[in-house]
Amino acid sequence: MNRSDLRIAKWLLSIEALVSFAPMTLLWLVRVIQLRRFLGEPGIVLATAYATIAPLALLLALRYIVFGRPPNFRGQIALVAGFGLIGMLQIIAIYTAPGPNFSWYQGEWVFVLLCSILPALCCLHLSQLAESPPRPTGANLTG
Repeated sequence: MNRSDLRIAKWLLSIEALVSFAPMTLLWLVRVIQLRRFLGEPGIVLATAYATIAPLALLLALRYIVFGRPPNFRGQIALVAGFGLIGMLQIIAIYTAPGPNFSWYQGEWVFVLLCSILPALCCLHLSQLAESPPRPTGANLTG
């Protein structure tokens, strides 16, 4: 990794994108498959619609990895804000739930980490790739 512009090999970026976006994308996919059962519950439908941010972010990251087209900086910042909002909503849900909820080792905090913090950090990394100028032609980014 070049520390001045945060560029890494494409194979490593693909692992980063999969680790960051795959958990929420899989949860989204399961919910979309089961959506017919939950059409009467608008909260679940709204959460499923909002969780569509994860597969979109995964597609943008994979587009960059495969085709070398950097993601739009403003779009990536919007994704960071979206994942941040998901995280805030998750934290509000944790603290408004009945029972003890101040332990950081509970499963809900792992869910916050997997579904909002890691994806937001990956989006920030992708936004840095979109913002930084390309390397000279002699650089090998394929790893």
